[in-house]
Amino acid sequence: MPSDDAWDDLDAYASDIVDEMAESVGSSVSDEEDVPTEPAAGAEEVDMDERVALLRPPILSICAALGGYEHVDQGDGHIEMVYKVGDDCLGTYMPLTSECLRDLRRLWRQDDTDASRAIARVFAELGTLQNDLIPILLHCAGQGDKADKIALACTDLMTALTWPIDWQAELRDIETRNEDEDVLPKLLELQGAQVQYKAAILRTRAQDPKLAPRTVLHCVLQHVLLPSLVRPRSERTERDTGIIGLCLHLVRNLLSIRDPVPKTLASTDAVANATLQSVLVQQLETSHLLDTLHMLASHADTKEYEAWTPVVADCVYQMYMGSDVRTLAAIPGASSAASATDPLAQSLAAEAEARRVQRPGATKRHSRFGTTVQFTAHDGTRRVARQPASLTAPVAQLEQGVRERSQRRIHRRRPATERGAPPTSVVWTPGARTVLQAWADRFVRDGIFVVLSRAYLNDIHAERERVGDLDAARCKVIQLAAFFLEYVRVRALPWRFVSTWMEPWAFRLVRARAAMALEARQWLEFVATVRLWTTLLRAVDAMAHGTEEERAWADELQQTLYYDGDALDMALHVMHAYSAQSFACLEAIIDFSYTMPRMLEKHANRHTHMFVQRRAGEDEQRHERAFRFASFQRAMATSKLVHACTQYLVRWGDSTRPAEMLPRLAAVVHRVLVRSERVDLFFSARVRQAWARALAAPRDAAMARVHPQAARDLLRLHKLLARSFARLDGAAQAAYEADRRPPRVHASTDIYVQSDLTHSEQVGVAVGLLAEAHKLTGVSWVRTALERAAAERMALGDMDAAQPPEALRAQFSPHVLPDGGLDAEQCAPLRLLCRLVGLQSEVQDSTVLWYIPASATPGDLVRDARLIDQYLAAPLVKEGYALADLVHRLRPPKPASRKRASPAEDTPAPTKRAAASDVPGLSSGSTHW
Repeated sequence: MPSDDAWDDLDAYASDIVDEMAESVGSSVSDEEDVPTEPAAGAEEVDMDERVALLRPPILSICAALGGYEHVDQGDGHIEMVYKVGDDCLGTYMPLTSECLRDLRRLWRQDDTDASRAIARVFAELGTLQNDLIPILLHCAGQGDKADKIALACTDLMTALTWPIDWQAELRDIETRNEDEDVLPKLLELQGAQVQYKAAILRTRAQDPKLAPRTVLHCVLQHVLLPSLVRPRSERTERDTGIIGLCLHLVRNLLSIRDPVPKTLASTDAVANATLQSVLVQQLETSHLLDTLHMLASHADTKEYEAWTPVVADCVYQMYMGSDVRTLAAIPGASSAASATDPLAQSLAAEAEARRVQRPGATKRHSRFGTTVQFTAHDGTRRVARQPASLTAPVAQLEQGVRERSQRRIHRRRPATERGAPPTSVVWTPGARTVLQAWADRFVRDGIFVVLSRAYLNDIHAERERVGDLDAARCKVIQLAAFFLEYVRVRALPWRFVSTWMEPWAFRLVRARAAMALEARQWLEFVATVRLWTTLLRAVDAMAHGTEEERAWADELQQTLYYDGDALDMALHVMHAYSAQSFACLEAIIDFSYTMPRMLEKHANRHTHMFVQRRAGEDEQRHERAFRFASFQRAMATSKLVHACTQYLVRWGDSTRPAEMLPRLAAVVHRVLVRSERVDLFFSARVRQAWARALAAPRDAAMARVHPQAARDLLRLHKLLARSFARLDGAAQAAYEADRRPPRVHASTDIYVQSDLTHSEQVGVAVGLLAEAHKLTGVSWVRTALERAAAERMALGDMDAAQPPEALRAQFSPHVLPDGGLDAEQCAPLRLLCRLVGLQSEVQDSTVLWYIPASATPGDLVRDARLIDQYLAAPLVKEGYALADLVHRLRPPKPASRKRASPAEDTPAPTKRAAASDVPGLSSGSTHW
């Protein structure tokens, strides 16, 4: 044991820990901030490996002075291994020795300006944490005040060594400093070292038989954390606050170190470390650290414990994110359900089925030498195929296999998730899953999830320093909310436990954050927000099938949600947001595009009249309009959503839950192609080729193994697409084959308003129909033209706007409107509005031109413009009638009779609407959640 003179220096060391706590645990500054330190002299000129070699001897001498195990005779002839703390461990001021623990901490701080992390690499090589810090902690904790301070010093260093690597910040620093690319492998080595640190913390026990039952986590809780935590807030010092944050961050660090994925030729250590997270969760439960987190979370909204709300929420986040909700919420003992969703079992079954499909008559005996076939491709190059089916396959099929494998390699380079996203899969042992399920049940049933999430949101909204990176914190709380709301639904817990999240503010939150993330192109937050939005909608749908009270609650909530026109518009923006983001973003958009319209349609069908509130143009005032789901459905059917559906069909194999997502994909495609009657969106050559490849053998067989009904539905939709394309004329087919627009068809069906309405009311009907169809841009197009034409004519001279003199009237010329796009040609309500305000049209160079005739007076133009403004501000409402009920289609004139063309004539088949028998209807198997 050290001399008595050494104990006095512990108080100074403890005060240094408090001063450095802000940097190491982020208790007063964010994790992103760096404390500036002076780099070592000549560090820029020294190679990374040379720097490590230079630092190794002094660090080794410091570690050697910390202490070690010695054989001690207990007096009865029995010899035991007892850890002896070195005289220099506490920092005795001896001539040739350093203050060991303090020097280690000072050395660690030098890595702040070293991208290669040389000090951390030396610590990892020497095993400082395993060989020194853990034994000292196990030996000193609980042995008196002075020894507890040594344990605190070890805990501080252990927290620093296990601190998560911020890869985005590291990459930014490497780019800023123009560091060598060799720095990245060094960081990967540190990541592997942290896994070893975690394994040592969980498995190391003291060799002293008297201290053998101790664990590192038990010592940290009992002898470092609790002495400061049990003090009342009035008696708690700044040092106590720092110690509490230090211990909680150590738990957070251990939870954030993910298990390595074992490979076929992995070592025994790698295989053993594949379940470290499960071991950690079970030790947190036995050491009562989970109970401590439960207590702190339950008081997150109190002055007593609010300072640790962010780190407690981070611990919960690291503990549950990446877990499959269905597996975690499953009833213990339901092995059949678990095995049905076991990825390994599914993979083995899929491989066996693939072998049977490829070679139905092949032998089942495995070849010990494998299969290798060389063949000459059409370009003269030598290729190699290694599948058993290659023995009987033609050369063309072998070449196609080579091309597909190269495409898959390129495909794997595309991102699966956004940077900073949690791991997509965490495999828990049965014991750990039981612990997590029990803690999650308490977390929800006691209302702690609501308390913690609201307190965390308040900290983020107030931008408190303890939160750290606001963007990262916002993503974490959104992901936590989505996980536990889904857990409540799958677990079938009463919704009253999370009633706070079943209020309009939560939907306003996701709508606003989705809009901001989409505008700023922050895809991680966008994906998390869309998933939370989808989860909230499913929660409302689950309540709609619950008790009578829950059904009334759900109906009232949906009335509020869908009354907000901005929310419906933002939902359309989400459906159309995918371009080339990650697969996680693509899957979130497809899931949302299935859930949101389905619920909206069911709600609209349950109510005879449904209204939404919108802004009229740039006016800040909001106005109420009738809502028709058919208009919303047509608005969601765009080429952007078709692109997302096509990409998901091509990449569905990347999904971790294809059995759930394939039926939803089929439902979204059916809504666009059949129910919205927008089959033309699928006519592009790229889209049709992608569909053909995705549904060709053997991919269709793989899809059928995952979800047979969804595979059949998608195949039927593809056949409908092919039949509809075959009915096009030659010019249209040629245009689509070249990925161009086909020639515009100007013969569109017009509508008229029933005759018992006044001219003013007819204009109101046209404006209202365009607003329901999200075509207010067309209304502004007409209104602007009327005002400009009136201003041009009034500028010719002084005149009465209603009755201009003949001399000036003769100078009026037709006012041609700018190109209005396809809507000006094919949108029946917009064509109706143009006719009602006196516009005329003609076809020039295959383009429809709308113009204001010269006979229109400025007074008439201003009157019609003011009439449009009137119905934008106060929409027309006819009691008992929807606007669509007030209009009728104009019957096209009957064509003159002519002789039927003979079968020998090469006459293209006319384009027609698919017959009822041609239009597939999705089976019930494709509409489940």
